[in-house]
Amino acid sequence: MNTETTDNNGCEGFVGWVGYDRDCGFCCNLVRRWHGVFEARGFSFVPLQNRWLTGRLGITAMPDEMKLLLVDGRVVGGADAIAAMACAVWYMAPFGWLMKLPGVRALAAAAYRWVAKNRHRLGVCQVPVRLPVHNQHGHTAFFEAP
Repeated sequence: MNTETTDNNGCEGFVGWVGYDRDCGFCCNLVRRWHGVFEARGFSFVPLQNRWLTGRLGITAMPDEMKLLLVDGRVVGGADAIAAMACAVWYMAPFGWLMKLPGVRALAAAAYRWVAKNRHRLGVCQVPVRLPVHNQHGHTAFFEAP
C-alpha cells in the first residue's frame, strides 16, 4: 500500500491506484489481506483521504465506493473496480469476467452497494492506529497520523 504516490514509481506493468477508506476497519482489513496479490499485478493502494488522489479523482467528499484510477486516467468504482482488479489475477479472472455480464453486473453492483452501506456493522474491529503498507517495490512504510 502506498500513502503518498504521485506517479507509478517506475513500476513496469503498473495498472493504477486503488482508493479505499482508511477510516473503515472493513476496508483496511481487505487491503491488508489482498494488497500483496494486487500490488504484484500493478495496483497500488492509496487511501481516499489522500489529497493527491482526491485531486486526480476530482472529488471533494468521501465517495460511497472504492475508486480505481487507471494510468490512462479512467476511473472505475465499486463492483466494476472489483471486476477489473479480479481480471488481473488468473484465479480470479473468471469471476471478474462473470461480474461484467449484464445481469450479473447489476447483481454485483447491488451486492457491493449493500456491503458498502453496511461495512461499519459487519463485525470488524476498529481501524488500527498504524496500518503497515507495502509499495510496489516491497518496502514497508506506515501511515502518518493526520
